[in-house]
Amino acid sequence: MGKTISFVKGRGHISHNNRDFISNNVVPERTDWNRTYVKESIETAYDTCFGQALKDYNARQKRKDRQKHDYITEIRNSKNKEKVFYENVVQIGSKNDTAVVDGKGCMTEEAVKAAKVLEKYAQTFQERNPNLYLFNCVLHMDEATPHLHMDYIPVAHGYKSGMETRNSLTKALQQMGFDKAKSRNENETVAWQKREREYLTELCREQGIEIDVLGVSRDNLTLPEYKAAMRKVESLEERADKIKENNMEQSKIYPIKWTQ
Repeated sequence: MGKTISFVKGRGHISHNNRDFISNNVVPERTDWNRTYVKESIETAYDTCFGQALKDYNARQKRKDRQKHDYITEIRNSKNKEKVFYENVVQIGSKNDTAVVDGKGCMTEEAVKAAKVLEKYAQTFQERNPNLYLFNCVLHMDEATPHLHMDYIPVAHGYKSGMETRNSLTKALQQMGFDKAKSRNENETVAWQKREREYLTELCREQGIEIDVLGVSRDNLTLPEYKAAMRKVESLEERADKIKENNMEQSKIYPIKWTQ
């Protein structure tokens, strides 16, 4: 049986991702095993993405009261459901088949393979997604299973009124070549998630990791929802294992007699 690829929405707690504080599910002795690929403040990232467009917009305003001075706050208060930034948590396998450490506290071979996949995914994300500005990206090896926190800002160009460049996930994905939404289950985000999963699957195969197609419907879950779902799955798996063990014991007590 293969492993699953988890590609769920994260909470976007940058201070937690960067280990500015240590939560209960973190093993402090392993924090040095973590890897940071991108670390930029949200303010610097917004200036990089939208600074010139903001200056150009303000230069066209004859009235100062129409100028914009804080684009982050504007997005935060937006009625169009834009978010200041988005986060995806990417994980290969679960604690049952891809635990970071074994019983002796040593890194497992499966964790090493998963970390290699996640590292290559992180390092190629920006090139593959030019309209999703990656400003914070961390690989965590100090929890139960290796996983990435990918924090990015959608950047869309070509607006004819207002700022020429803006924060818009839908338009950013469209400008990356994804078709406009046809339904709730057939839209830009779903198509993007599918492509990213396919790429992750290719990387896993390179490391000899077999992947099941399970878990796709969980992409739109939040991280707490996903963890709750995984706990339920793990509970069911444990129950199935106990039933299997019990059946094996019963077969020893009452051997099967084959009839001629």
